[in-house]
Amino acid sequence: MISRKAITFGGRLFHIFSCHIPKAGAYILFKEMSSLMWRRSGMVQVLIRATGWMALTLAVLLLTLNVTGFFYLPERHSKTYGNTRIKAGVALREPNDVLAGLSSLESLKGEADVARLTELFSAGVMHYWPAPDDWDTEILTDFRENWVTAAIERIELIMLKNGLKAVPDYVRRERLDYDHIIAKGVGICSQVALAVTDFVQKRGAEAYTWGLDGHVVSVVGPLEDGRTYIVDSDYAVYLPLSVEEIVQQPSLIKPAYLAAGYNEKEADVLAKIYGQDGNFRYGTQLSWKVTVLQWGLPAVLIVISIVILCFVPSARKEET
Repeated sequence: MISRKAITFGGRLFHIFSCHIPKAGAYILFKEMSSLMWRRSGMVQVLIRATGWMALTLAVLLLTLNVTGFFYLPERHSKTYGNTRIKAGVALREPNDVLAGLSSLESLKGEADVARLTELFSAGVMHYWPAPDDWDTEILTDFRENWVTAAIERIELIMLKNGLKAVPDYVRRERLDYDHIIAKGVGICSQVALAVTDFVQKRGAEAYTWGLDGHVVSVVGPLEDGRTYIVDSDYAVYLPLSVEEIVQQPSLIKPAYLAAGYNEKEADVLAKIYGQDGNFRYGTQLSWKVTVLQWGLPAVLIVISIVILCFVPSARKEET
């Protein structure tokens, strides 16, 4: 008979051969294969370090676009060339002339500055925007303005052209910076109002964009003279009235529009629009998600590239 000790010894041998030796063998095999790929061919290092350099290159490119956005102005829309339209006696002017005039308005103190502000923005933006179910590639954001929104708009444009989306959204996005709006030279009431609001705020005065039922204007002030003004540069009109005064008596807006050359019927329609319930503050802020992605992605790519290039040795170093 086989002794109990022999059985125990055999069981231990079986355990060693069935468990520990295969594990050790697998570890040795993995180590040898890794060594073969890592030390002899160097392909793993090459691929990983190439990824690091690509990440760094892309990060530098995106950061360059971000910095360029502080100085770049978009090209003027072709519809403005040779256009002689006159808005309430105010003719369309060249972007550089309008921006030069605005630069002279270092502060907004009272009605004279508001009148000048209204005229300049009216002269700087032609009333045009594609129809709600249409788009215009000339109004798209340039990658040098904001590469995130530019990319989103191009993706949506591809979807629209290939029938993957029916209603345009991002491709009709309005600009927010007044100098970019003036440089492009086109926009409807909301685009002009956004431009006025942005300019006034950057001059250190209070302003917000007021969305009406079918129209958009800017509320400016109170200024140093203690008064609040409604600026409607799309109609080349300003009102020395507060929102509260207009809401209580909308007909107060009519004399200013009549004096600008609009007829009684047009003035009545505008008075009705100003007096509607549900008027609201029109959104003027760029989504924080866009800003985070605009600066966050390059930062992440830089971190990834630094980790790879610092901790993954090149094939040449391994060979030496």
